Amino acid sequence: MPTTKNFQPGDYIFKEGETGGYAYLLEEGSVEIVKLTPKGLSVLVTLQKGTLFGEMAIIEGGLRSAGAKATTSVSVKEIDSSDFLAYIQGKPQVALNLLKRMSFNLRETNKKLTDAMRENEANRSVVEVADEGNKEKNTKDFTSVLMDPDAIYEAPISKAKVFSSFLLLGIIFFALLFSILSHVDITVSSRGKFVTSVPNVEVQAARSSVVTEITVKRGDRVRKDDILVTLDPSEVGSDQKVMSTKLRSARQRIKRLVLEEKALKGVDLSNSKIRQLDGGNKEILAKRLNEYDSIKNLIDVNKKQVALKEEVMKAHEELFKKGAGSKIGFLQAKDNLLAVTKVLSESESKLSQKVAGIVEQLEKEREIEVQLFEEMKSLNKLEKKSAVRAPVDAIVLDIPASSVGTIVREGEVVIKLVPRDVPLVLEVDVDPKDIKDLKVGVPVSVKLDALPFQQFGDIKGTLVYLSEDTFSEDLNGEKKPVYRARVDLEAKSVQRMRNRADLTPGMLAKADFRVGERRLITYFTNPIVRGLNSALREPD
Repeated sequence: MPTTKNFQPGDYIFKEGETGGYAYLLEEGSVEIVKLTPKGLSVLVTLQKGTLFGEMAIIEGGLRSAGAKATTSVSVKEIDSSDFLAYIQGKPQVALNLLKRMSFNLRETNKKLTDAMRENEANRSVVEVADEGNKEKNTKDFTSVLMDPDAIYEAPISKAKVFSSFLLLGIIFFALLFSILSHVDITVSSRGKFVTSVPNVEVQAARSSVVTEITVKRGDRVRKDDILVTLDPSEVGSDQKVMSTKLRSARQRIKRLVLEEKALKGVDLSNSKIRQLDGGNKEILAKRLNEYDSIKNLIDVNKKQVALKEEVMKAHEELFKKGAGSKIGFLQAKDNLLAVTKVLSESESKLSQKVAGIVEQLEKEREIEVQLFEEMKSLNKLEKKSAVRAPVDAIVLDIPASSVGTIVREGEVVIKLVPRDVPLVLEVDVDPKDIKDLKVGVPVSVKLDALPFQQFGDIKGTLVYLSEDTFSEDLNGEKKPVYRARVDLEAKSVQRMRNRADLTPGMLAKADFRVGERRLITYFTNPIVRGLNSALREPD
């Protein structure tokens, strides 16, 4: 049964070191819990009305760890161990408060002990600290972790940790803001190859013949008029010789006829002109000139005879008129004059016919010369066509006539060329599933397989053509349905690339068509929305 006791100011209710068998409940006044230290009596705490104290001796069953001293007139209720246990069983809150106070006291004691240890550490000499070195540091760290949790709780937060935390939060914030504000391109990728904007050139044989020489190989660069293939020229050569002989003979005959015409017109012929004729035409000219001279001489004789006969006739006419001569003599003289005049006319007519014949034959020979000249030109063209030449600056793509001795027909393709220095375009195969996103005019980024994009960059372009229907095979010849697209390349981009590398038709490339854009954050939000949509759906 608890009993009530009264104490005067300065009286000890119990002293440090005594055997404790009772706990006390302060009903009136105030009590100091004191402890004897080297510096003297130290007050640990001052208790007020309603406070339970001295219970540790009942709980531990040992000696008092501190004393209790009345500071005013005090009235306390003395409780033994059995009453104390019954008391706290009936009042669980008292037990909880008791445990809290015990914990608080233990923490305060631990704190004071730690402070004392720190003070002791601070008072050590520099020599002792230097001697112990890392051992003291490790001991101190171990003690601070295991024996000083309060110090950890009360220690100020490290500025580096605060800065790191704010930096991390800032990075997360700006990354989120960047993902919201930033847009990325939506692209459709396809494969293709470079082709020229003009068709490939197919060089054909101008005549049927046999290939005697192939001067180029696949991939060679050729310039206009370079010889690509040589055909057998023997047949054309023999025809050229025959035609050259005929043409030379016709021109010799023309020269001879011109000289004959001049001779008939009375023009003196120079020896230099005559020496230009060949042997046969010289002989003919000589005979003709002799013949013409005979006719001319005969005409001269006839003219003289006519003049003489006219005088004889006039003489007979005068005699006949005077009656000194007979009419028969006059008529006979007149008849002789007519006969000589007729011979003269015949000779002059013969000479005129000779001139007309020469002129006519000269015209025929000139026509023959023109005809032979044209035929000779044709043969010369065929002779030139024996050497198959490049019509433009180009690159050799294929050689169907792949070996010497191959027989080619007129019009047959012997060389396939890809023109150079013409604009390049990119032909692309588009998968049918991507066709809905494409439209003419969208920008294109072209990356060549042979030139690393990271080092050489890309070529800018624009989609200019998209087929209305699918093709049965792609650019590589694989059987599958594809749409065919054409990309027009930006001239500046092509020139910039050509300054660093050579671009040739047939090079493979990847085309990225920019068909739209989306926010970067949608790459994170779309899967979440899709997952929520499927999660909230009622299962079948």
